[in-house]
Parts: sequence; structure tokens; C-alpha cells
Amino acid sequence: MASLLHIGRRGGAVPEPPRPMSKKLPRYGLVVCVCLPLLLPAVMQAQFNYTTNNGRVTITGYTGPGGALTIPSTINGLSVTSIGDKAFLQNNSLTGITIPNSVTDIEQLAFSDCTKLASVTLGTNVIGIGDYAFYDCISLANILIPSSVTAIGDSAFLGCTNLTSLTIGRNLNSIGSRAFSLCTSLGAITVDARNSVYSSVGGALFNKRQTTLIQFPGNKSGSYTIPNSVTNVGNHAFSYCFSLTSVTIPDGVFNIENGAFYQCFSLTNVLIGNSVTNIGDHAFFGCISLTGVTIPNSVTRIWDYAFAGCDSLRAITVDARNPSYSSIAGVLFNKSQTTLIVYPGGKAESYIIPVSVTNIGDDAFACCTSLTSVTIPGSVTSIGVNAFYSCTRLAGIYFKGNAPNLASSPASDDNNATVYHLPGTTGWGTTFGGHPTALWKP
Repeated sequence: MASLLHIGRRGGAVPEPPRPMSKKLPRYGLVVCVCLPLLLPAVMQAQFNYTTNNGRVTITGYTGPGGALTIPSTINGLSVTSIGDKAFLQNNSLTGITIPNSVTDIEQLAFSDCTKLASVTLGTNVIGIGDYAFYDCISLANILIPSSVTAIGDSAFLGCTNLTSLTIGRNLNSIGSRAFSLCTSLGAITVDARNSVYSSVGGALFNKRQTTLIQFPGNKSGSYTIPNSVTNVGNHAFSYCFSLTSVTIPDGVFNIENGAFYQCFSLTNVLIGNSVTNIGDHAFFGCISLTGVTIPNSVTRIWDYAFAGCDSLRAITVDARNPSYSSIAGVLFNKSQTTLIVYPGGKAESYIIPVSVTNIGDDAFACCTSLTSVTIPGSVTSIGVNAFYSCTRLAGIYFKGNAPNLASSPASDDNNATVYHLPGTTGWGTTFGGHPTALWKP
């Protein structure tokens, strides 16, 4: 029997920012050695684990005392060309790192969780910075990306909360998703004017033509109006901008991508322009200060969890001309009002679903932490995945009709809600969706 209140959502619950995961096997694996201090007089106390392949060395580990470290350009006469996967992962004794010009690749997770790493000097021949390479390096204050770098991986600098400035060189042509998210001290991103792919305006990162806003600096505060040239608000472009209070999305923007305003805790007001057609997955998730939002008539697709976790959100208002969506008393429905799509997290503690509804959609009441009871009419025949996920105060669900169909993939529940049903209705046992049932005598 599927769980009524916490149903696995295509593989799990509400996604949090992913923890670093290795995506590939180490690049080299032919010879594993330990370099003794007497072989490297310039770094007398350092010890490196490494692999070799075709005369090139990849650093795979370090067992030295930490502090300010200079990576050697050669080991046993062979050129050091890569800092390997997880080579310095969670090394909390390392305070500085200088990478020689011989190195071309810094692989995924190479310096992830090095919480005391405050200074990084990259060699002039580094080409790639891998996924999560400097993830959660919370002491890192600034970094110059040399002109040799052409690619920065997903979440490469995610969570570098002390990073205040960032300069991007002329040849960078690929930046992964959330590369600079959760950099809450970042005041500006500067791009070399000769870069043919990226640009910066007012400290924010754009593509060259400034049609996509890629990353808004995490330390910017107050109100912001997106430039009129923008047609796309990128994936996690404003995520974790904790001091952003208001944003205007102008006419001309068509797409708000996944997680665009994820956990912008101070965001109280957002004006969505009349050309937006798509609001992505988790677009405004966790915007706990947002009190209201108006969906213009242009919007044709609102994805999962777009407004979940908005604890102060009391109303979602839909333009009456919208062909896909409608609203009743601040609750979001499809146009015919047969599917309940989003119940705002800041609404009243009890709710009676309208009799027009036949389906409670996926995630419809997700993260409504103030909700205490829901009355469901007999017209409802199906309840989607995670429909009541993380409704931690929900005590009672009252059904006026027969037991509806539940989505599959049960998961653990996070409340003690009781399911009530009327005498004479069918499909009820001693439990429903993993919750106890009781006869309801209004």
C-alpha cells in the first residue's frame, strides 16, 4: 500500500543541494607510489600519493602536514599534469595551495571540503576545473581563473561562503550548473572583456549576448531588475541569494529555470513579466518571506516544487486569461479546476477542497508546515506522489467519498495524521497509505 503522506517522488523526497558524488573512476591507475621527502627538497615535509601514465603524473593523495603547500611540477623526473579525483578531499590542515604551470587538470572533488583552504594560486596552463573541485571551501576568499581555463564543472565552487571576488579569463567557454551557488560573500563576478562566451554587468554573470542570466552574486542585497535583454533566467541563477528582497522579471523573459530563486530567504516580492511561459522545478523553493505571487496569462508550465517551502506564501493569483491555470482563494488549480496543483504554505491551518477536484496533484501540499487538517470531497479519485510531503503538523485527513487511488513507491512518513472516512464508503481498511483510519461521524 502506498504511503499517503510521503510517497517517493521518482526516486526520493524533496531534493537538497546534492552532496559531492564521484562520477568516474580515477583517470590513471598503472603505478601507485609515495614520494618521500628526500626526493622533493622544495617541499621537505610533503608526502604525495600519485599515479603515472605515459610519463605524466596525477596526484591522488597527500599525507603531509598541510599549511601553505606548493605542488611540485615534477616527481622523479616526470611532469605533474593533474590533481586527481578527491586528492585533497576533506583535508582540513591545508591553508594554501599553489598549483604549478605543468598542471592542466584539476579533477572532481580534488579540494572539496578543505575548510581551512584560504588561498589558491592556479597555474597558467590549467584547462579544466572539475565538478565539486572546490566545493565547501568555506575559507577561500578570492581566486583568479587564468585565461587558460576553458571549463568549470558543476558545483565547482558551490558553498565557498567566504569567496568575495571572482575573475574569469578570456578563454572560458563552459560553466557547469551551480558552479558559484551558495557563495554568500561574493560581491561581483568579473569577466575578461575578450571572452567570447561570457560577460558581466553590474557584477552579475551573463552569456555574451546577455540573453541568459547565469549567476547573480550571492552577497548582493535589496531589489534587482533583470535587464531587458534577458530572455532566460538560468539554472540556480539566484539560488541562496539570502539578502535579495525584491526582483522584477521583465517582459521578454520566457523561461525561469530550475532552482532559479532557490532559498532566497529574504525575497518578499517578485514581479513575473507577461512573457514567461515556464517556471522550473524548485524555482522559488524555500523563499520563506514571499507572501504572494501572480502568474501571468503567458505561463503554460509550472514544474514540481516551484513554490514549495514558501512558509509565508498566502496566495497564488492567476491572470484570468491564462489558458492553463486558475486560482481559487489563492490556491493554484488547472484551468478546469479538476486538479489541485499548489496549496500555498502560508494559508490557513484547515482546508476544504472544492467539489470540482478529481485529482490532488504531485507535491500539491508539500512543505505546508502549518496545515493541520484537509477535507477531501468524494469527487477525488486520485492523489499524486508526495502530495502531503513534510506536512509536519497535519493531524487529520477527512474523506467524504470512497478511498481514492494512491501513487506507488511508498516511503516513510513524517507525521501522525489519522485518515477519517464516512460510514458507508468503501475501500477503507484499518490503515490507508500507512496511516491509521477511523470512522468519521460529522
